[in-house]
Amino acid sequence: EYLAMQGELVLREAMQEVRQQLELLSPKQAKPILINYIADNDMDDVIKLLGSMKPKKREAILKTFTTEEDIEMLYKIQRKMLAGEPEKPFIDEKSKALEQLQAQEK
Repeated sequence: EYLAMQGELVLREAMQEVRQQLELLSPKQAKPILINYIADNDMDDVIKLLGSMKPKKREAILKTFTTEEDIEMLYKIQRKMLAGEPEKPFIDEKSKALEQLQAQEK
């Protein structure tokens, strides 16, 4: 349990460091980095990074997404955000497992 907690702490700190670095970059520098994360199937990380940014920084980066392809990427990001990702599927999975355990105990 301790190791799991430490692992989560390290990941949170790493996410915070990356977010801070992205906020220091110009929006034109940050955009291709986020696009690379998306290309690497790290959409959940992009959602977390954007969601934790200061609103003005996030807005400046999002305004650089101007092409049709960019808009399609933003649409996909927003669809996942509306679905509560990345947290909601994890919560749903754990809730279902808990319900199954409770049903087995009865």
